[in-house]
Amino acid sequence: MSFATEVKKEILGNEFKPAELDAFVAGVMQGNVEISFKDSAMSLRISSFMPSLIRFLVPYFKKKYEINLETYYLDRTNINKRRIYIINIQDNVQ
Repeated sequence: MSFATEVKKEILGNEFKPAELDAFVAGVMQGNVEISFKDSAMSLRISSFMPSLIRFLVPYFKKKYEINLETYYLDRTNINKRRIYIINIQDNVQ
């Protein structure tokens, strides 16, 4: 397990004040977000190897932004063979 993964797991176990929670999510999104445009519609895709991080983010986005989102995973076939967990947001991305 990487150092970054250990730190994220430790942080996820903490209680957050609203401003701290927003800052944490902003930091996570800086490294794990892909924005795409298709037919003048924007979508946001957040990916992680940590299912606990995805389970943490889903209620955050649903409660804070009142949006519908899709979660799924992809199995990698390269040497790592680790799952990538994904949150896909297509509604109200702005």
